[in-house]
Amino acid sequence: MVGVLRVGMNGRIGMGKGCKPHWRIRKSGLTLVEVIISLVVLSILAIGIIASVLQVRRTSESQVRAELAYGVANGFIEQIRGINYNSLAEFAFSGAQVELITQNDTRIFVPVNSSEFTEVRVPLTIDADGETTTDMVFAFRVLVTVPTDASGTPLRMLSMRIPYRWWDPLIDGERERELTLVRSQVAR
Repeated sequence: MVGVLRVGMNGRIGMGKGCKPHWRIRKSGLTLVEVIISLVVLSILAIGIIASVLQVRRTSESQVRAELAYGVANGFIEQIRGINYNSLAEFAFSGAQVELITQNDTRIFVPVNSSEFTEVRVPLTIDADGETTTDMVFAFRVLVTVPTDASGTPLRMLSMRIPYRWWDPLIDGERERELTLVRSQVAR
């Protein structure tokens, strides 16, 4: 074996302590393997961050839809609450239609105690010109019942329920909720 004499970092000449063979001398910079490993690690981190951001966006959109659906249902139950007690009691037995006003001032007639859901389009986003760019379908029913006592005599109260549902992109399906309000007849 033939050795190469080199000048070491300490100024010595030879193969002894302080002198390194040329194949072990480290130059500044990164090797190709180090760069590839770094890129793989950064890619995995970036994918995780992007997935988290997308999940937060879907959750936020789902929450906006749930809040909007609740607001619409609450608006409808408040409108029904404003109807005369005797008229509501009559609607409960006859299945007549109640008139409700939507957010865009459209009048709709909804049958009371129907098994069918009434659908309404609710705007989600509106552009600068006031035009709806995206909307959601909100479906609801109006249920009014008059409870009776043990002898079958109607009590002086009403139970108003609005089961409602909407499409939720987070679960890629429909969600369903219900608002309930109990109203007593007040002697005037």
